[in-house]
Amino acid sequence: MSFHQLPLEPQKTVLAREDKESFLHWVHAFLAARQTLILATCWQAVPACNLMSFAPAPGVCSLVIVSPADSRKSRALRHNPNVSLLALDDKAYSQDLDQGTALTMNGRAREVAAGERQGLEQVFTARNPSLEPFARSPQSAVFCIRVHHLVAVTNFQKLTELHLEE
Repeated sequence: MSFHQLPLEPQKTVLAREDKESFLHWVHAFLAARQTLILATCWQAVPACNLMSFAPAPGVCSLVIVSPADSRKSRALRHNPNVSLLALDDKAYSQDLDQGTALTMNGRAREVAAGERQGLEQVFTARNPSLEPFARSPQSAVFCIRVHHLVAVTNFQKLTELHLEE
């Protein structure tokens, strides 16, 4: 696609109720093919982005991440649980405008309590076995992110949007 062929206005699709399950299946498959995503947080009115390992968690659209408990990122998540996450495929990363796909997910993070932590540590380490010592460390915090809004962008300006009930 040349610059002159690029659409100036996005082609937006808001999913009908009957298309929701199909789109969520696509989201799960897209995320299953990714090892990392970008997490955006905000601490004292200053936004920050971090490259994160993650794992899909039980639930309609939930993710598990692990961070050092005393990091700026963990403090930001505790203070302001609203997050944005970005997952890209290799084609989007290399600016393939015809084939690239990016998925933005907005949600709310919560640090998991001791009773729930072990199960979500297992979910995270099953997906990220090399990070098991980090995830199980008492100096690490485990967060579950409940996604409530998804926007998939394909072919440069084709947007598919879904709002989930919170």
